[in-house]
Parts: sequence; structure tokens; C-alpha cells
Amino acid sequence: MVKLEVFFISLVICFVEPAKILGIFHIPATSHFTLGFRLMKELADRGHEVTMVSPFPRKEPIANYTDVPVESMDEALDEFRKDFFKRHQMCFTRQIKFLHKMAYSLTEKLLSHKTFQELLKSEAKFDLVIVEYFLAEALLGVGKVFNAPVVLFSSLPSFTSTNYIFANPAPSSYVPHLLTQYTGDMDLGERFVNLAYNLFDTLCKQYFMFPAHDKLLKKYISQDLNIEDVMYNASLILLNSHPSVSESVPHVSNMIEIGGFHVTPPKGLSTELQAFMDNATEGVVIFSMGSNLRSTDLDEEKRAAILNSFRKIKQKVLWKFEDEDLPGLPSNVKLMKWLPQTDLLAHPNTRAFISHGGMLSIIETVHFGVPVIGIPVFGDQKMNIAKAQKNGYAVSVPFQELSEEKLSWALEEVLNNPNPGYSQFILAEKLMTELARRGHEMTVISPYKPKTDVKNYRTILVDDLIVDATGDLFEQDNENVFKQIIFLDNGYRKVISEHILAHKGVQKLIHSNDTFDLVIVELAINEVHMAFAPYFNAPLVTFDSFGISEWSSHFVGNIRLPSVNPLSLSPYTDRMTFFQRLHNAFLNWFEVIFNELVCYPGQQELLNKYFPKQMRLQDIMYNISIMLLNSHASTTYPATLTTSVIEIGGFHVSEPKKLPSDIKKYLDEATEGAIFFAMGSILKSADLPKEKLNGILRAFSNLKQKVLWKFEDSDILNKPKNLFVSKWMPQNDILAHPNVVAFITHGGMLSTTEAIHHGVPMVGIPIFADQKMNVALSVKKGLAVHLPLKELSEGTLIAAITEVIRNPVYSRNAKKFSAILKDQPIKPLDSAIFWTEYVIRHGGAPHLRNAAVDLYWFQLYLVDVVLFIFFCLAVFYYCVKLLVRRIISIIRNSTGSSNKQKVN
Repeated sequence: MVKLEVFFISLVICFVEPAKILGIFHIPATSHFTLGFRLMKELADRGHEVTMVSPFPRKEPIANYTDVPVESMDEALDEFRKDFFKRHQMCFTRQIKFLHKMAYSLTEKLLSHKTFQELLKSEAKFDLVIVEYFLAEALLGVGKVFNAPVVLFSSLPSFTSTNYIFANPAPSSYVPHLLTQYTGDMDLGERFVNLAYNLFDTLCKQYFMFPAHDKLLKKYISQDLNIEDVMYNASLILLNSHPSVSESVPHVSNMIEIGGFHVTPPKGLSTELQAFMDNATEGVVIFSMGSNLRSTDLDEEKRAAILNSFRKIKQKVLWKFEDEDLPGLPSNVKLMKWLPQTDLLAHPNTRAFISHGGMLSIIETVHFGVPVIGIPVFGDQKMNIAKAQKNGYAVSVPFQELSEEKLSWALEEVLNNPNPGYSQFILAEKLMTELARRGHEMTVISPYKPKTDVKNYRTILVDDLIVDATGDLFEQDNENVFKQIIFLDNGYRKVISEHILAHKGVQKLIHSNDTFDLVIVELAINEVHMAFAPYFNAPLVTFDSFGISEWSSHFVGNIRLPSVNPLSLSPYTDRMTFFQRLHNAFLNWFEVIFNELVCYPGQQELLNKYFPKQMRLQDIMYNISIMLLNSHASTTYPATLTTSVIEIGGFHVSEPKKLPSDIKKYLDEATEGAIFFAMGSILKSADLPKEKLNGILRAFSNLKQKVLWKFEDSDILNKPKNLFVSKWMPQNDILAHPNVVAFITHGGMLSTTEAIHHGVPMVGIPIFADQKMNVALSVKKGLAVHLPLKELSEGTLIAAITEVIRNPVYSRNAKKFSAILKDQPIKPLDSAIFWTEYVIRHGGAPHLRNAAVDLYWFQLYLVDVVLFIFFCLAVFYYCVKLLVRRIISIIRNSTGSSNKQKVN
């Protein structure tokens, strides 16, 4: 079958004759031309005769490539360019009319151009016409002139006009208009505004722009043509979009997404730029507002704000600035009229990209994994930045809000704050990099790259995998556990599982010929990912960052008893009252039923959809060789574990590194002690309700200890003198400092483990998932005080901190359990590596497999046996009952016969 397919493809290629192709890319912007040139040159390289109409003729001749220069097109744009930076002041109706008017002006400028008219009236013949579609309906008539099919090209994702032309359904309920700043997740008010945009845009085109383009068509191309005749006759449209950078929206079959096609391998930088980039030990920030917007058009106030922000950072800055002279230029800023953007973004020292948010720039920054500070101005830029912000690789500074304070905040956020969810990657990275260091060839699917290059380590970067649910998580504190279980499935299990499998890089891996000796999967309610093991015919090792849980224990035959094993989402320990055991039993039963009836069928659907090989999820889930748990008796409750379950809690804790100078100085001078406050990498302190934040600040102002707070906003009103705030802090290194006397934490397993490792008592404010259970266990061990979020106030926080600091029991117990955690015969990381390699050495280690995994639940819990016993007892009872009845009947009959004989 494979040979037949290869032969067929080869046959098709052989019979494709060189074609004559006309390309019309008339927009006088290098970003637009870059796309058109990339497409047309590739066609020329493949043997087609290409004629290119554009304002940018090539200086050097190219084989099979002929220029038709229309160099005065820039004049049509100049009258609009001066208003680009004023677009934010326009209402949406004026914005739409502005865009249509500009597009109309560019279209008429091209059609009236002498060189283009000569081409139209020539006897040239073309087999295909490719037109850049930027609200230029009249240009579709060129196909009729040359009697050739028309292919449209859009430098933008699909939008109202392209959807209209191709009859593509685009509901306003979740498909945002090009000029909005919305993503697909719109609330009621945003959906209403989005509908208004689409309705006005459609009416504007239908009753004003289409008639205007019809006049252009008749005036410059042919009196015999109508706009309706040409507008709906395009064969297909190529869209410069991709779900990783734009919204995932419906497309009819002749709308083709090719986003990223223009990105080429980086070329060598000039000697000057190469030296500038290589010598930037603190990194480089690239600043470019694209080819249409000019930084020189910024007003003096905006320029001053930008320069003052750049002056504050230690990174170097490369600014695409269209003038050689800029007063007050800081020493770390270099101006250039033109930048090789792609090549600069590819440089390893590039730390951030300040961009207008054009689609080309967004695609390039995603391609090279560089975070973005977006300053959107017009067109699709607001929507692009909103999507990037939603995906977690950008922050937005709207142009009208651009100031020194806002830009400084954005630079601080992008340069110093790791992405949400990074804590779970810390665990996996520690294991993966250690395996690579020991000589194994690692391929890692992850949203994050290692901070430093690692030999033998290849990353398939799923960097748009950011589920921004922090706002919802603080609300989860008020939800009952049943709703939290459903929230986890809807918000995480489905989204994360499918997002990874649908990723282009992951699909490429699935359809590759790669082979692996072992597959390691982090289990986080993502059962379908275990399918990579049987798909690659390799043993499976799983890693659970939560420790033993109801989500995974049954996969290895580990029996959980509701009487002593609390559900991870519950606030219970292993010592429960009668009613707590009753509640815990119901929670566990609900979890099991919900998984079997809802979750696992959903994961099976993903398995069928994204893997070409047919597999059953039930067969995969129960075929784990070993399970590594991020737990230890010092951090959680003692549990009964099967042989194939290995605890490696604490393996990620490294030796403390040198603290940043400002933090070290602050802690060294804390003679009364210091308190560290961090809510982890997913929860954000900035999302706490305002009354809670005010209560926390008042509480801190009444303490004599210094406080370090990981807070995600640079602006805190009424900040006490004893408070040090930063968006990111090296938690492990801070907890290791001898002056830290308490840790205010959400109670995540990583934070709990690190606090115990360094012997620091805690004030726990648990919010979600396993946090309540972790804090409850720490309270039970005597090394923490529990402060529920709903009870958090100035008074309760002061009381909790005072109790932890002044009562020596907490510090003593923290040091006691620290010694227990460290007292192990083999380092946890070495244990993880040993057991991982053990599975490889022993062909999947089937001898560790517990027989319980092959039993149905009713077999495992002897329900079938109990039913059989009851059945036997029932049969015995029935037989005895029949026998007794028979005996009684015989006796009665015998007695009756005897009485009759006496009467006779």
C-alpha cells in the first residue's frame, strides 16, 4: 500500500507543467510584501514563470521571476498613515469606515497606475492570478481579463469580508471581529458589541463599498463586468493564520490556513549586530512597530515614556526607529532604521519583543519562543495581542495607556515572571534533565524549555498551553467538592489533553518514524497521554506531582480505602470522624462513577481522534510499569503502596543558589526575622478580592518582621515600609535563608515539600485541588496553622502569624520533619533515575505488575464473591424452606389420614 501511494504522488509531480502565474501584492508595506515574495519566489524556484506586481522590485534578478513595479503606491497610504496612532480615539463605525476607505484608495491607486494598466492591456497570458485580498474586491476582475482562475491571499486571518465572499459561517457569539480586542471567550456584553461590529461592517460593504468597487471595476477593467460576477468566483483563499496565534474558527474547505509559511531559517547577522547581540549578557529587548507604523510618528510624551522605561532595565534594547537622532537616548538603547527581525528573534539572547501585534510579528515570535509586549494600534493588532495574552506569552499595553509606568510594568512582567503553571514543569524538568545528563536521549513535550541548553535534550514546545483560570480558582474555594471535580474535568482534563495532542509538533511526532525505549507521562487527569507508550511500543512510567491520588492509584492496583484515604480535593486527613468518613465515601464513589461515565469516554474520543492506531484506553491505563510519586511520609500521610509505586518526594529540591543582591540584602538586614508570602505559580495574589488585599496589607504593617510578597502587580497602594514586593522570587533559595521564620502559602505540594525541607513553619491559605488536604496534614503534624480564605482578615492573619512565630512548637516540628525528609538511604532523584532505568533494563518490569489491575472493580472488592455467597445462602434458604414445607405437608397429610381412619 505504501509503495502505491508513493508512486501516485510521484506521478502527479511529474505531470505538473510549469505555469505562468501573476501575483498582485500592491500594499506598500514590507510586512505584506514579505509574505507575497515568499510565496511567489517559492513558486519560481519550483519552475513556474512568475510575474510579480508590487511596490518593491528586486534589485537582483531572480530566475523565473519578473517584476512589474508600481512604486508610487506609498502615496496612497501617506494620507492615512498620519492617523494610524489616532485610531484608538475613533468609535468603531469610524474605524471600519477608515479601514475601507484606505483599502479603496490603495485599490484605485493600483488600478489607475500606468504600469498596471499596460499589463492589463497587454497580450500576456497567465494560467493563474494570485491577488492579495485587503478589501480589494475590484482586483478580482483581473482574473476575468486574463481568463484565469483567481486565488486570494490574505495577510490576516479570516475576517468579515473573506467570510462573506466564501460564505463561511462565522457566528458572532465566538468569532471576534477583526477590529475588536476580543478572543473567542466573550461575555454577554462583548458578544453584543462584536455583533454590532459585524453588522455595521456588513452593511458598510453591502451598500457602500461593493457599489464603489463596482465603479472601479467598470472604469479600469471592463464595462461588461459586475462586482457580483467576480467577487464570488475566487477558487480559494490562503490565510496567514494558525490556531497557535489566532482563534480556532470554522473554515470552509477552500479557506486554507498557512500561517508561519514565511518564516525561514535564520541567516547570519551583520558583524555589528552579531557583536551587539552576543555581548548582551543580560539579554536584548527588540522593539519594532512593523512596516506601516513608524516610531518617529510617536508624540514626544510617548517617546519620553519609552526612553525612561528603557533606562530602568539592565537589558540592551534594539529599536527600529526611522530617524538617526533621538535626544535623551539611554546608553543601553541602539537605534536602527531597519532590523532583520526574524534573525534577531532567533538569537538566544533575545529576551522580549515589543511589537504592534501584526500577524507576521506574532507568528515569528511564537515560532522562536520569544514573549511579547503588545502595543496594538489598529487593524487586527488588538485581537492578535488579546489572543497572545490569553495564551500566556504576551502582555498588553494599549497605545492610549502607554506610559513610563505601564511599559516598565510590562517589561518587568515579561522579563522576570515565569509563566503560570511553571511549578509542575520544575518537577518534570528535574527528572528529564538528570536522565539527559546521564546519557539518555530525551524528547520532552512541554510548555517550557529548560533555562539552559542541555545535551541530549530535545523539546517539543507546546508554548501556547496556558490555561488562564486563576480568577476561577479563587472562586473554587467557595465551591463544594462535587463541583470542583466537574470543574477539573471541564476546565483541565479536556482542554489540556486535547491541546497537546492537537499541537502541530506533537502530531508530527506521532506520524514520525521515531522510536523510543521508554515513555514517561506526567499524570494530571490526562489519561489519553498514556497512549504514547503502546503507540511507540515502549514501556510506560508515570509521574504524579500530587502524590498518590484517587485519579491514578487504581491504575497500578493500589487500593484506596475511603476510611483512611481522603479524596485529594477534600480538607480531611487520614484520621476522620464518622461523618467525615461518610462524606469521603460519597466523594470517592462520585469520583469513580463520574470518571467511568464521563471522563474516560471523553478521553477515549481524543484517543480515537488523534492517534492513527486503534487502541482502547482501558487497556492502556492499567499497563503502567512503575509510578513515581511526588510524596513522602514527612509531607503527606503514610499510605499502603504496591511494589510498582515509588515515592520520590523532595527530589526536585536543589542546593540553594545565590540570592539576587536586593533580596539578599533585605533578608540579611531582617534582624527580627522575615516572612515569605507566595501563592504558587498558578494562583496570583493580585487576583485576591480587594478587601482581602487591604486586610493583608494592614496586617503586615503591624508586624515587626520584614515581609517578602510574590505579588503580580507593580502597583500596591498603601504599601507598608516593611514589605518587599516582586512579581517573581526564587522560592527555594529564600526559604533556605536562616532569617526566614514563616511561610504564608497556598499549600501546594511543591511549596509544602520545600518548606519542610528547609524547616520553615507555615500559615496555610489553601484554595483548590490538593491544597486543603496538604495544609490539613501539615496542621496535624504541628508545623502549620490553617487560615481559610473566607476567614482571611487583618485580625486572623496577625493571629496566625503570631502563633506560628511565637509558639516554638511549630519551628521545632518543622525542623523535626525536615530531618525525616532528608534521612533517606538513597537520594530521591537517584531513586527516580534508578527505577526509570530499571524499567528499561527489564523490558517494562512486568514482574512488578499488580494482579489487581486485571480485575474489575466488583472483582477487586469481592462484590461478586459476596453476591455469590448471598446467592448460595438464598438457594440454601430456599431449599431448606421447600424441604421444611414438604416435611410439614407430609406430616399434615399423615395426620389427616390417621384421623379419618379412626372415624371410620
